[in-house]
Amino acid sequence: MIALTVSLWLAWTQAPALPELPPQPEIVAREWTSATLEKAWQEAGADCWAEGDELTFVLRSAEADEVRLSGSLSSFALERVGNGDLWTVTLRIEGLARAAFGYDFLRYRAKENLDPGRWADRTFRGNDAPPAAQVAESLRGTIETVEMPPRALPEPRNLSIYRPPGFSPEDENTAVFMADGGGVEIYAKVLEPLLLAGELPPLVLVGVHSAASSENRVREYVGPKDDPHSPEEAHWNDPFYRHLEFFLDEVIPWAEEELGVSVEPDKRLFFGCSNGADFAIELALRFPDLFGHVLAFSNGMSHPAPDWDPALKYPVFRLTAGLWEPGFWTSTKRWSEALTEGGFEHTFREELRGHDFSIWKEEFVRELREALAEASHEGA
Repeated sequence: MIALTVSLWLAWTQAPALPELPPQPEIVAREWTSATLEKAWQEAGADCWAEGDELTFVLRSAEADEVRLSGSLSSFALERVGNGDLWTVTLRIEGLARAAFGYDFLRYRAKENLDPGRWADRTFRGNDAPPAAQVAESLRGTIETVEMPPRALPEPRNLSIYRPPGFSPEDENTAVFMADGGGVEIYAKVLEPLLLAGELPPLVLVGVHSAASSENRVREYVGPKDDPHSPEEAHWNDPFYRHLEFFLDEVIPWAEEELGVSVEPDKRLFFGCSNGADFAIELALRFPDLFGHVLAFSNGMSHPAPDWDPALKYPVFRLTAGLWEPGFWTSTKRWSEALTEGGFEHTFREELRGHDFSIWKEEFVRELREALAEASHEGA
C-alpha cells in the first residue's frame, strides 16, 4: 500500500513536461461578399453552420466596430465583410460532429461592450454529439436561500437549497453539495426531469455560495501551494481554511439536521467547476470519508502532491475537461495521470468544448447518473 503513495508522489512531482495539448480550433480563410454570405446564411437558417469540420459564424451589426465570440470559443474575433453590417469567421474544428458547446456574440464599439452580461446563450450541437439534457421550464420542487450567520467567515454567506418533490427531512436523504451555489437553479432544472422519471433517486442540492469578489473566491477555493494537506497544520486565519472550516463545521451539520442528509459517504457527493473543482479535490484529499464521489470539472490549478493515506478509502474522482481550455485541460489531465499512476479510482472525460458552464450542466447529470448507479450497485 505504501507503494501507492510513493508512486503518486513521483507521478506528480517528477513529470518531465506538461501534457501535449490536443488540436485546437483554428481560423480558416474564406472569401465572402455580402451577397454570398447572406445567401449561405439564409440557406443554413442559423447563425452558425457546419460543413465537414468547418464551422461558420455570422452576425449582423451596424453598431459594432469589433465582434468576438464568447463561450467555448471566446478567443476568436469575427471580421467585417467589406464595409457592410455582416461579420463572420470560419473555424476548423477536429471532430466537429461530436461537439456540443455554448457560444454567443459580443459586440464592441470604441472598446465598450454593447452586450454586457452575455456569455453563452446559444448552443451548437454536432450530429454525433450526445443529446441535449432535458430542461424543466419550471420546478415542481423548491429552491430556498438560507443565510448562514458569520462564524468562521467574516460575513454572512448564503446557501441555495433545492428540495425535490415529495421531500421530507425525516428521510435519509442523498445530497449533492456544490461550490458556486448561486447556480443551483440551473442544475436543478436538468436534474428534476430525471427525478420525476425515476431515473435518479430523490436527492437535495446544497449550494454554497462563493465569495462576492472573484479574488476572494479563488483564495477560498484554492489551497496554498506549500500546504501539507494536513488539517492539524492548517493556518486557520487563511481565507482557504476559514472557508474550509465553514463548510465542515457549519454547512454539513446544518444540512444533516435541517435536510436529513445522510451521514453515509455513498449518499453524499460534492460538485465543483473551475476553481470550485479545485476545492472539491482539496476537500476530498483532506477528508476522504465525507463523500463517495467527487465531480470536478475543468479544475483551474495543479497542486503539490498530497499526503495520501493508503489505509483510507478515498472517494471516486470524476474529472472532465474541455479540449479547448488549455490551462484547465492541462491541470485536470495532470490530476488524472497522477491518480492513474497511484492506482486510485477515477474517471476522466475530455470534451469538445471550452470553459463552458452552459455544457457543465449536461455533464453534471451524466456523471451524477453514473455515480449513483455505481453506489446503488455496490450497496445491493
